Amino acid sequence: MNSRERVLTAIEHQKPDRVPLDCQYCFQPEIWSELKAHYNCSEDTILKKFGIDFRNVGMRNTKEQEMLKEFPKMLPDGTFKDTYGIRRRWSTTLSGMSRHWVIVSHPLENVESLDEYKFPEIPDPSARDLSDTARRIRKVQKDGYAAKFRYFEYFFELPWQLRGFNKFIVDMYINEKFVDELLNKQLERWLQRAKVLDELRPDIIWHGDDVGTQVGMMIRPDLWRKFIKPRFKKAIEDAKKRCGAYMLYHTDGNVEPIIPELIEIGVDILNPVQPDCMDPAKIKRLYGDKLTLHGTISVQETLPFGTVEEIKSVVKNRVETCGYDGGLILAPSHTVEPPTPVENVVALFETAQNYSLSFVQKS
Repeated sequence: MNSRERVLTAIEHQKPDRVPLDCQYCFQPEIWSELKAHYNCSEDTILKKFGIDFRNVGMRNTKEQEMLKEFPKMLPDGTFKDTYGIRRRWSTTLSGMSRHWVIVSHPLENVESLDEYKFPEIPDPSARDLSDTARRIRKVQKDGYAAKFRYFEYFFELPWQLRGFNKFIVDMYINEKFVDELLNKQLERWLQRAKVLDELRPDIIWHGDDVGTQVGMMIRPDLWRKFIKPRFKKAIEDAKKRCGAYMLYHTDGNVEPIIPELIEIGVDILNPVQPDCMDPAKIKRLYGDKLTLHGTISVQETLPFGTVEEIKSVVKNRVETCGYDGGLILAPSHTVEPPTPVENVVALFETAQNYSLSFVQKS
């Protein structure tokens, strides 16, 4: 099998020649540098050495890309302002090893109506040249890889970033009209963006929208069902109708309460099935005939702090407990960051290729 055939076979819950591999978020620059020094080769060659079966393809040479050249735009106070008017600043973890954004200002925090806010423009898909992106997707597929495409709106993350987390949660209880208007706007924008799929036709649509923490969901499941689920369902239905692609949904954290409903509304692949707070083998037992697991290798514990032998053991366990009858795409659960040893990364992908190949042949 080539990579594309391997991925599509696994998603269809049939037996591929080995477990497909991905690096959804790939590696921080420091990790890339160590890998390139280790192998003395380019990033593309490393992806081939690791047996990565996907290639990510995004829009470029578009009006949005021109807008994003100004993001993040530094303001005089040292914060950064994005195209939505959300202001952030850089922060680091206590160890100083990981940088991340902290939101300091929400443009909808004090508005009474969406009429007081102007959303960034979405170019009319019928008036734009999509040929370059379509060509790159066709090339990825022709080269034998699964083409993964990300290009849509958020139904939870962006609304709370616009409004402020606490205020948005309170709105769900006492200001439902505002929440409905905001989420309907997000659905409208998703459907507008999705028109590009008519021409692009990727294999997989990647959509990320975190609704989980490591101790449970960020919002009560009934609120997710009331506000998020119906819009996400319409978005998935529209996307699949346009291009027939599989839907890969990313949410960190423990989202076990809504997994059956994610399947119900059309999610085909769930990422990252975070092993720090969910048991991948349990998820496979319960839903593995309908849902493909993507990820399952911890970037919080296993990869940065395990030994090479522990890495190999975890990979073999995932293949055995989650890789039978297809339905598994093995990958790190998020971005691989320092101080992850390069030998651990190498052990992950080399073991995954070799062991999963022998496992499938024996099973």
